[in-house]
Amino acid sequence: MAVMSASKRRFVYGLNVAVMIVLAFVLLGFVTWAAGEYGGRVDLTRTGVNSLSPRTVQLLRGLGEDVTITGLYSTALKEVRPYAEKHQTRVGDLLDLYETAARGKVTAHMIDASASPAKVTALLARLKEKPAYKDEAKPHAEALDAFPALSARLAELMQGELSGIDGLHNADPALAKIQALSIIERNLRVMIREAQATESDVKTLKEDEIPRYGRAVEQVNDYLGQVKSVLQDALDWMRNKGTGTPGISPETKSFFAGAPSRYATALGELQTLLSKTEDLASVKLEDVYETLKRGQTVLVETENEATVLTQDDVWPWRTDRGAPPPPDGDPRDFAGEQAVSSAILKLTQKTKTAVIFTRFGGEPLLQAPPPTNPMMQMPQAPYQVLNELLQKENFITQEWDVRTQTEPPKVEEASRLIYVVFPPEPPPQQNPMRPAPTPRINAEQKQRIFDAVKESGMAVFLTSWMPPSSQFMPMPEKYDFNDYLKKTWGIAVEDTHLALQFVVHPQRDGLMLPASRNLMINSQVFHYTDHPIGAPLRGLPAAFQTVAPLRIVTGDEKPEGVTLEPIVEVNDTEDVWAINNLSRINEDLQKNQGTRRYEDDIPAPFPLGIAATGTEGKKLVVIASDRFVADSVVNMAQMVMVGGTVRLAKLYPGNIDLFLNALHWLTGNADRIAVGTQRSDVPRLDKLEEGGMLTFTRVFLVGIWPAVALLIGAGVWLLRRR
Repeated sequence: MAVMSASKRRFVYGLNVAVMIVLAFVLLGFVTWAAGEYGGRVDLTRTGVNSLSPRTVQLLRGLGEDVTITGLYSTALKEVRPYAEKHQTRVGDLLDLYETAARGKVTAHMIDASASPAKVTALLARLKEKPAYKDEAKPHAEALDAFPALSARLAELMQGELSGIDGLHNADPALAKIQALSIIERNLRVMIREAQATESDVKTLKEDEIPRYGRAVEQVNDYLGQVKSVLQDALDWMRNKGTGTPGISPETKSFFAGAPSRYATALGELQTLLSKTEDLASVKLEDVYETLKRGQTVLVETENEATVLTQDDVWPWRTDRGAPPPPDGDPRDFAGEQAVSSAILKLTQKTKTAVIFTRFGGEPLLQAPPPTNPMMQMPQAPYQVLNELLQKENFITQEWDVRTQTEPPKVEEASRLIYVVFPPEPPPQQNPMRPAPTPRINAEQKQRIFDAVKESGMAVFLTSWMPPSSQFMPMPEKYDFNDYLKKTWGIAVEDTHLALQFVVHPQRDGLMLPASRNLMINSQVFHYTDHPIGAPLRGLPAAFQTVAPLRIVTGDEKPEGVTLEPIVEVNDTEDVWAINNLSRINEDLQKNQGTRRYEDDIPAPFPLGIAATGTEGKKLVVIASDRFVADSVVNMAQMVMVGGTVRLAKLYPGNIDLFLNALHWLTGNADRIAVGTQRSDVPRLDKLEEGGMLTFTRVFLVGIWPAVALLIGAGVWLLRRR
């Protein structure tokens, strides 16, 4: 066996090391590229706090145009802004997530304006060239071009009036006693001074780094309005009371009488310019610029336009007094993802959809009327949280009370309408002292709703169990839209049955106890089907309140041309059934301390949500609870321990997602449907929140991995020694 010489051995070993280094760099580059291309990061926290929400990920993956997001945060004033560094870091990490999740559609930057003024200048220059802003101030600039000449003529007129009045004072001592004339003189002098100040302000505004023509026009309008008022008051007094003042000289009387001819030209030109400027809209670029100047903002841009998120948008003040304060005492909560995603939606989604919440009677659903007493607390509408979220998701929301409005509201800016139809409010129990009862919804009013739904082709019907009309009259109310849903769509609502969740009685064999006092069924006993609305939400907790089971009509009763698919179904379980007699359950609980399922009850399984597709592409969704997206349900929360700190976590986050997914399915926006509890990208490792996997990763990177490398190196060294 030939022995390799020392020089040859060094060459072979050196070549081997060089090849290994090259291969390592190639492998590292490939892994880095693959992680960015295919979402190779993992959120190591238990609650996913370092991830973008599934809905945001879907939004970013479906972007049809490029978006630039720039955070402008400064830490220069740490004494004034004690949490500035935290806010800057958190926003920077969030923007990194957006850039990674969007796969090239989003470019993110962080700028410290105080440290990098040149970057701010470049940003402003880019904004000025956007199509939405490039020529929007042109009418404002043209109006301002006419102002200097008019201002000079007005100043000349006013100065001439003062000179004329001064001459009259010398020739007519009686004028010294006329107080109204003194007021006119004083006002004219003030306006002459204001002319100089206004011209200076207009010049400054026009020469700003973003020329602020809109603000300059506002200054001009304000000044011209004041001049018009002063001249009109002077004119009215001179030709009326002035000329009739006793004891004045003929020259004075002639001067007063000649005021209309002296003022006519200037007042005409003034009114002409005011007419051009009064209806000019504000300049959007200036609004963006002025918000940016406040600092601590996030700028979201498309190729066409931009919008600015303020500090209050991204870091709103904490309003939940029941939630535990954060360990650092920061009085603001982070709402960056919600704010940024909402801004992206508004900039990129051109098709507007209006959601018309339809009711018959009752109180407003989305926004409570202001209190009659200003000292009283502002009332809350029952679906206010949902309303605010829909608006942030770029939906337009309206209400239609069929009892008081014969036609649905017109939404000019919306190209699509979705009707969310609530059960009609039953008439209140008749008062014997007032024999005229409140009327129930009639056939004509129902038909208005059905016609509106037919025309739009999209609707969500929220049904509910109908309780007995009163304690003394146990006959249940009827769900007024049951016949329509059954005959037109093949969906029957078992409105006299209340679905309840039960648990085994711990002491009495064969008896069951209601699992919830608030008549709720949670996701422990129901599941989402493969339908696109519900399938992505598997594993996301949800709950339904006051549920009336649904049933898909079969046989000859099923309408032609309708395809029906369950979205949510109660499991085939003995723990859930729909009771037909609430009084019987109460009697059982009082006598036997438990109950059982009776023959006239409806056993599980049964649907809680059904999607229907009809002829001509019309779509409808029925959900067996009208309260499942009410504030009282979606705000239910409990304290949880996360990373050693106590946090307030929502109990049923799936409720809102189910409703939003239904809206997106109706409109055909499949790319906006949430994809459940899938984890997305994470920020920098040293900024991650604590979690068991994170601890392991740190130990692996700092301890295990270097130890393995050391062992391999030692092995190579021993081999070379041999």
